[in-house]
Order: sequence, then C-alpha cells, then structure tokens
Amino acid sequence: MNWVIALCLVAMASTFAHVVDDELPPPEEIEAMKIKLATLQARSFEAGIEICGYAYRGADGSIAFTEVVDGGPDGCTPALPIDATCVFASLHTHGSYDPTVPAEVPTVLDM
Repeated sequence: MNWVIALCLVAMASTFAHVVDDELPPPEEIEAMKIKLATLQARSFEAGIEICGYAYRGADGSIAFTEVVDGGPDGCTPALPIDATCVFASLHTHGSYDPTVPAEVPTVLDM
C-alpha cells in the first residue's frame, strides 16, 4: 500500500472516530473550522460571491485547508486538491443576499 494512502487512512480514522463514538471533535478542531469559515464568510458577504475549498488532514494529522477559490454570486467550484490526499470536508459560503439568486435554498449537496 502506498504510504500516502496509509497515512491518509490513519488520519481519516482519527477524523471520524468521534462520529462512531458520538462525540464532538476536539475543541481546537472546532475552533479552527469556525475561524476559517468566519473569515471566509466575512469576505464572501463583502464581495457578494461564494468562496469554496476543502478541509483535509495534514501529514501531522492536524486540520489544514486548501487554497480557497472565489466563485461568482451563485456558485463556486473548488479546485481539486493535488497534495491534500486526506480531504474530509468541502466548504463553501453563500455570499451576500441577492433576491435574483436562488442560493438561499439548500441543494441536495448542501445537505
């Protein structure tokens, strides 16, 4: 087995261990996600665009983020991560309110 895949499997096991045990992730991981999303959302509201990317496990097992992509007012397609082989979540914002954009209705992918 490729060592990168093996490392990813170990990192993913630690990522989802709390789901099996019905526990929350460690507080520092929750805080890292909140900080990242709050920063992106503020910029998203200001620019009126969606911003997207991926969260993954770094080589040391910590949470890391791909470079985010600026989308348009009604969509965003993140670049596929090349070196982030342990992706565990995609993330995106929904820009500022625009009555002409149906972005306020969640899609199946959002659920």
